[in-house]
Amino acid sequence: DLLALRRDDYVLAQRPAKVDGAVLGARAWLLRFFGKEGDRLLLINLGADLTLRPGPEPLIAPLEAEAWQILWSSEAIEYGGAGTPPLYRRGYLHIAAESALVLTSVKGEAAHRTRQRSHDG
Repeated sequence: DLLALRRDDYVLAQRPAKVDGAVLGARAWLLRFFGKEGDRLLLINLGADLTLRPGPEPLIAPLEAEAWQILWSSEAIEYGGAGTPPLYRRGYLHIAAESALVLTSVKGEAAHRTRQRSHDG
C-alpha cells in the first residue's frame, strides 16, 4: 500500500519532491511534502504516545483554513495494528506509540469537520 501511495499520490510522486523534515524527539521525526494539490505529512514515532503542539515545530501546522486528515496509518487493523486512534486530542495532533502516519491537508468543509472533531476529542 505504501508503494502504491508513493506512486499514485500526486504530491508524493513529484520528482523532484519538495520536502522538508524535522526531528520531534529522540524517537520521532517528520517529513513534510509540499505540493500544489495540498501537502502531505509523514510522521514516524518509534517511542511512546506523542501529542504534537504546533508551536515548537512549524512543519506540523497545516496552512490557514486547512486541517490534516489521515491518508495511511500503520495502526490500521489490516496491517495487524490495534486500529488507528483519533488524529487529534484536545485540538493537537496525536501519534500512537510505535506507529507511522501519512496525513493529507484538506480544505473547506472537510477541514471544518476535522477541526470540529479535534476539539471534541
